Amino acid sequence: MEDNLKKPIGKILTVWNFTKFDPDRPAIIAEAKREAEPYLAKGDVTNGWLTFVDVMRSHHITQDDVMLSVGTMMLINGKDDEIKEFINGFE
Repeated sequence: MEDNLKKPIGKILTVWNFTKFDPDRPAIIAEAKREAEPYLAKGDVTNGWLTFVDVMRSHHITQDDVMLSVGTMMLINGKDDEIKEFINGFE
């Protein structure tokens, strides 16, 4: 298996990327992180995550990323302290 297929997401998950890499994806993720950061900096993890998801879902390239559902499940299960690390782990 090629090394570039295995991607760590923070310290908690590793995902396998079998989709073709889209050159616009890093810019979309950077935009989502930038929009979420003011909320996260204030400790408002819920709105930070929802903002991140909103930006990601507004682009056809990232709208169906399964990791958005995983992050939402983490938030629902009270993993607020791990959400910022999870967001920073997106590539």
